[in-house]
Amino acid sequence: MAGWYQIGSPTPELGHQVNVVGTRNVLTAALRAGTRKVVHTSTLAVNSDTGGAVRDETYRHHGEHLSVYDRTKAQAHHIADELVAQGLPLVIVMPGGIYGPGDTSQVGGYVAQVASGRRPLVPRHGGTLMWAHVEDVAAGHLLAMERGRVGESYMLAGEPATLAELLGTVADLAGTKGPVLVPETVLRLVGRVLGPLEGRVPLSGQYHPETMRAALASYVGTAEKARGELGWRSRDLRDGLRQTITATDVLP
Repeated sequence: MAGWYQIGSPTPELGHQVNVVGTRNVLTAALRAGTRKVVHTSTLAVNSDTGGAVRDETYRHHGEHLSVYDRTKAQAHHIADELVAQGLPLVIVMPGGIYGPGDTSQVGGYVAQVASGRRPLVPRHGGTLMWAHVEDVAAGHLLAMERGRVGESYMLAGEPATLAELLGTVADLAGTKGPVLVPETVLRLVGRVLGPLEGRVPLSGQYHPETMRAALASYVGTAEKARGELGWRSRDLRDGLRQTITATDVLP
């Protein structure tokens, strides 16, 4: 589960060290040790922005990636495939967007803010992610270890929703007003203005061009294979979000 996940990071070199070098080190050691089976955590983001098209495990993206995270996880996925070819008994899982209690990512911060009545700025018509509760993603890893076929990948793709739709559901459950929705044209304009500065001045966080690109991207896939071969299921998004914000004491 070598996982450096940051968008618009001021230290992108860490992404390569963890996601690429770390993956190669661990999987090579597992091969040398004769490990009986390994599950590698990839991501739907290795396919980059699908533009709303639903991809499956046979799809391969050959173009540029939107972020250091996307690119380094794609490199790690390729390393995992290489080690399978060398004899490592490995299965790959590919989660989409993950949510749930204890989330320290930017999305987790947004959920906590909206649930408590604050109104963060988010894209009105941003890209779509396949959202799965963290407990369901963890269960998918165990199922992959128990039932997954060596050399195969499985998309742990949950329910599709934009960030605005996700947070709108949080607001409905918590009885708050929800986020402030920013038009897509504004984000694209900001992205064009800041784009030439990428790599030249220290931009980070929500003002980094990576963040602008990721906010409008769709990472869409299908869980049909995971459901059929692993017996994996992802809970209803509304039910999962209710459990999430209840765990933060926002709901009774």
